[in-house]
Formats: sequence, C-alpha cells, structure tokens
Amino acid sequence: MTLPDEAQQTILQTSLSVNVLPTDIPDVTILQIFQRMNTTGLRLKDQEVRNGSYFGEFKDASFALAYEQNQRWIEWGLFSRPDVAQMAEVEFTSDLVGALLRGVSGRSAAQITALYRDWIWWTNERQLTPTQLTPKFGPPTNPKSSK
Repeated sequence: MTLPDEAQQTILQTSLSVNVLPTDIPDVTILQIFQRMNTTGLRLKDQEVRNGSYFGEFKDASFALAYEQNQRWIEWGLFSRPDVAQMAEVEFTSDLVGALLRGVSGRSAAQITALYRDWIWWTNERQLTPTQLTPKFGPPTNPKSSK
C-alpha cells in the first residue's frame, strides 16, 4: 500500500530535527539527554520520562506484558491509540506489577517511578524476577462478555 502523492510530498518536505551523538558516549549520558529532550513543546507524560530514564528487567517486563495485552485492551476500550502512543498501557502494567510486588496501595506517579528506580532492591530482597511475575497475570478475559 502506498501513500497518496500529497501525503508523500508532505512527508518529504517536512523538516526534521536530528541530533547525532558520538559512538563513544556513555549510556548514562544518552539516557540523560533523552530525559531532557522534548522538541514537541508538549510536556512528556511521566511514563515517557521513565522510558528514557530507566532500563532493566522491570522496564522490559512491563513493556512485554503491555505489548502482549495491547490489542485486547484497545478492543475493550481500556486504552485509545493516543493513550498507547503516550505509554499509558505500560504505566498501567507497571502499576499492576507493583501491586503484585508490594500489595495494593494508592497509585501515584512517584510510586511507579520508585518501582523502576528500586527494582534491583526488590529482586534482591524478594528474590523475584519479572518473568516469575508474568504467569500471575493469567489468561485475560473480556469484561464486556460477562455482562
């Protein structure tokens, strides 16, 4: 499938801002750069900032679980495509994994950020890995079909 000529021309005539980084730059510096970069002028959502700031098993597990459920959640109306573009489903999944780890508590951006930051402590203290948590989600069911 090809785009209409007008759409192709719009894309070809669009200016892009590009930053080229040296290959020997440390990973932590790259993460700091992406955390601060925001060329759209719109405030980044908390999960978008977490995505650029943290890495590791907790982040990977949250993304994998969100990706696995993505289409289903969109069909159920839990998330819209714009929500997904702003990583709302990953934040939701991170919160669910957090509830499995620490029990159900109040939800806040700071608590979710702490999960990303403190994941190493959680795994050492509780001797858990993200893959041990994923079976606890179980097979999903459609909440609309039970009505």
